[in-house]
Amino acid sequence: MPKREVVSSSKKSIQIRVRCWVEVDGVKFFGPGPADLLQRIVDYGSIAKAAKSMDMSYKKAWALIDDMNRMANQPYVITNKGGRRGGGAEVTPAGKKAMADFKRLNNKIASIIRLERAFLTNFSPRRGGRKVGAENKIN
Repeated sequence: MPKREVVSSSKKSIQIRVRCWVEVDGVKFFGPGPADLLQRIVDYGSIAKAAKSMDMSYKKAWALIDDMNRMANQPYVITNKGGRRGGGAEVTPAGKKAMADFKRLNNKIASIIRLERAFLTNFSPRRGGRKVGAENKIN
């Protein structure tokens, strides 16, 4: 996820905030949550452990994986049945490529935000101006 650039004063903090995800026919397909879930499956080798580490229910993790596997050209996660060492899950090469591509996209977005720091100077705090409420937040 791109880092936020912050300009602080004693009165307000101004941020450029960007959140990127991919949609297929208007339905969220891939974004920060699924990318994090895939990384944790790589780390733990288990959907249950990955979900638990994210404070996510196993059911929700499976739903995300099922959606990704159905919408992608190739499955992103495969599971292995139990055995002596139990089952497990594995992120496929297609899933790893999606993770890498998404990370690269977010890095590009973050670099654009860093280049546009001068834009934030348009919003320097005014003396005696009206209070900035939630409806005036820069998102």
